[in-house]
Amino acid sequence: QYGQRSLNAIESPEAWVEDFGQAFLKDGKSWVPIDPIFAETVNLQSTYHVFVTPLCEQPVVLYVASKDASGFAVHGVTLVGEAADCDFDYRIVAKRLGYETQRLEPVDTTALEVPR
Repeated sequence: QYGQRSLNAIESPEAWVEDFGQAFLKDGKSWVPIDPIFAETVNLQSTYHVFVTPLCEQPVVLYVASKDASGFAVHGVTLVGEAADCDFDYRIVAKRLGYETQRLEPVDTTALEVPR
């Protein structure tokens, strides 16, 4: 409807792959399994990162309590210390499988030079 458009990517010095989702905190706890298709594209034996954002009517403190290759646990409490019940968004970022050690690889730009 709007014609062809370009998209831009966030650039990183390393090869990271990310996935997004939403889960629910019940009695202050949630276990989020990692999508098995996503898991085949990344190295979950290596360090990966999880970012969480609460989606609720009151302030909630969320934190990643544990994580392994199968998923991660998120815990949360209200500001008065009660176990929270709320939805949350998450973002998981892991190293691309087979590219775990690449960082700021040199690039040959001679092919891009314009002849004089």
